[in-house]
Amino acid sequence: LNGMKTLARNSNCDENIRLVSIIEQSRIQICEMLLNTGLGVFCTKNLFGFVELKTLDDSFMSIASSFHIKPLLRNRQSFLEYYILSVSGQAVKIFLSDSEELTLVETVIVEEMEKSKLEALQVKIIRDLLGKHFSQAQTPLILAGNKNTVSTLVTHIDYPYMLDDILTCSPEKVSTEYLIEKTLVIMERHQYALEQQVVDEMKFCYKAKKSLSNYEEILKAAVNGQVENLVIAKDYHLWGEIDKESLYVKYYDQQRNTRDDDLLDDLSEMVLKTKGKVWVMPKSKIEENLMATLRW
Repeated sequence: LNGMKTLARNSNCDENIRLVSIIEQSRIQICEMLLNTGLGVFCTKNLFGFVELKTLDDSFMSIASSFHIKPLLRNRQSFLEYYILSVSGQAVKIFLSDSEELTLVETVIVEEMEKSKLEALQVKIIRDLLGKHFSQAQTPLILAGNKNTVSTLVTHIDYPYMLDDILTCSPEKVSTEYLIEKTLVIMERHQYALEQQVVDEMKFCYKAKKSLSNYEEILKAAVNGQVENLVIAKDYHLWGEIDKESLYVKYYDQQRNTRDDDLLDDLSEMVLKTKGKVWVMPKSKIEENLMATLRW
């Protein structure tokens, strides 16, 4: 909720002051909705409300001029949310960072004891915390702590989304600003590596003629659940209408009325529903405005 209010205050929206008020007044409804879906908040002169972003299968906050999937996905790619697991001889702490603010999720105080017992206790605490907070999570996790401590503990942490990069520091001596600054560098490097991996795969498949770039071919593959990765150029639009039963596509040279949609939104939605991944990238990084690789 604090993150949504920060987004509202910092947005260019003319109604941003009203948005902050609306978010504050609707705390209970927002919390209930964010448990199971992405959430969009909209505000006009005479009306405000919420829309469920069901194609985003975890909680996500955004304030934008529209709730089309493509701009939301680009927004989400740049929205770096992650956990920090901070381990010291005095405490084990979990923080949640949105790259601007750091929220303390839980602290477990550790009593002073000999080193061998301390390590065993830290492992138990970490496993308990992971089971409590991360059983269903897919959020990246960064481990922070003394070099000798974390190098021992890392082998005991069974969380598939923990990053290989570790922040080496003395958690009890560093500031919140330091934690945000240093972990954000790690997250940005991780995000860049993920995007670059997709770009490299697309280039390889393009040269080997194993990727698709025709909209209707990709659409049919998406309906069958075949699309593994879909990459769309950031400023590329494809206007028209689609019959979702027959998959007949009618193209337009521009958006002419409210029934016309960016067909790339429909395609992105289909890929996401079948657990594929959609990436929105600058055109300079990819060979075609629209590219897809298949699972089979």
